[in-house]
Amino acid sequence: GVRGRELATVGFAFAIGLSAETVIASAKLMQIGGSHAIGGTAVLPPLWLPVLWAGLGATINHSLGWLAGRYKLAAIMGALAGPFAYASAEHLGAVRIEGPLGLFAISAMYALATPAMLAIAQHAQRNTTSLPAEVVR
Repeated sequence: GVRGRELATVGFAFAIGLSAETVIASAKLMQIGGSHAIGGTAVLPPLWLPVLWAGLGATINHSLGWLAGRYKLAAIMGALAGPFAYASAEHLGAVRIEGPLGLFAISAMYALATPAMLAIAQHAQRNTTSLPAEVVR
């Protein structure tokens, strides 16, 4: 039902955010306050960052629901809006973007992630069935 669809979308957004932020931070395209080094060059972002991604995932079926099926527009909007959020975070001192290449990486990350989250939400909507009330409780 609706709960399953929401959980799938939010969970996917968390996972994609954790993965993408780890790649960008490990590639030294952005420095994130509170990150933890894991292994030789890998950098694990702080928990608050993928939680923000989960919050974004929670908007996919609601305030961003009008983008459903409009993957090109979602990619363009992600590519443009994502860097603005990180520029704000940089202004607040939470991250440091490493030049134009870092900004491009953030733009590319959101250009890919935004339509992917929409696709997962649509897939979840098609494939979730309503569970009997006694199973949900």
